[in-house]
Amino acid sequence: YLSSGLEMTFLFNICVVYFLAERYPEAQKYINVVLNRPNLPIREDISDALKILEMVSRYARGHIDLLEHLHKAHERKMKRLSATQVFGSLSLQFIAQLLHAADAAETKAIIFTMHEQLESLPPDARPAGFEELQLWVRSRHEGRPIVEILQSDTIE
Repeated sequence: YLSSGLEMTFLFNICVVYFLAERYPEAQKYINVVLNRPNLPIREDISDALKILEMVSRYARGHIDLLEHLHKAHERKMKRLSATQVFGSLSLQFIAQLLHAADAAETKAIIFTMHEQLESLPPDARPAGFEELQLWVRSRHEGRPIVEILQSDTIE
């Protein structure tokens, strides 16, 4: 048997694998399993990472109406937390900008800006979910699938 903490980490990692493979429905399944499993003691960093991945997955699938609800709920939670959570604030700002982008050119500019902001974050401001979001933004910035980026990075 797995301890509940190990089970949660295992399920989170499965979600990340599906997210990085851009298989968003499967990633969403594991997001729901982790966030809705009452016996798992969810770590706050994992919970925040899952909520960010959920919002990005919803955006990628075109679920804008649900994304607005998720964004507002996570934004309310972030207001209660410390302002030192740079990555969380930056992620929420990014989602809000995507929600209100008028056209493809504006979306591309938002992604470019987020790419630069993520690259400039210091290592101590990179919690769980950072690498996944960074890869997703980079894939949209470069116009390549995440898997292709991962393969090219391991070859270099």
